[in-house]
Amino acid sequence: MARAQINGLADIPQDASYADLRFEYYTGRAILLSGSGRDKKYAYRNGISTKLGDIEEFAWCEAMMRLIERSGELELLHSMTEWVTDNAPWLRTDKERHKEAVILMSCRIFDDPKWAGYAEFNQKYRSDYQLKGTNTHETA
Repeated sequence: MARAQINGLADIPQDASYADLRFEYYTGRAILLSGSGRDKKYAYRNGISTKLGDIEEFAWCEAMMRLIERSGELELLHSMTEWVTDNAPWLRTDKERHKEAVILMSCRIFDDPKWAGYAEFNQKYRSDYQLKGTNTHETA
């Protein structure tokens, strides 16, 4: 089944939810710009697969930032970016770390007790969050 291809922010509903924009996997495709035979010129389109379809990567990032701002979660994004910076040393640039934090935000990873960083992240950055599925009580 072919996925809808979304190439701009204007094609993403203003009220798109985290479920709609949840990162599934990266997509990519070559796009013929001009020419024929050996003189063909191509570009490459990077995208993100979501419930809404295959969204061009920049448009997806913009839509996620719009959603994070609308949800009042800029501070949570800042915390996730800090966590990624401290825990993902293979991400070398601020841009890579920011994108990874946005991906994790889209997946709501911090609410999943199966996430390896669940207890550490929530205890450090969301002290008022009630941890689920973990034993957070100290024994005497």
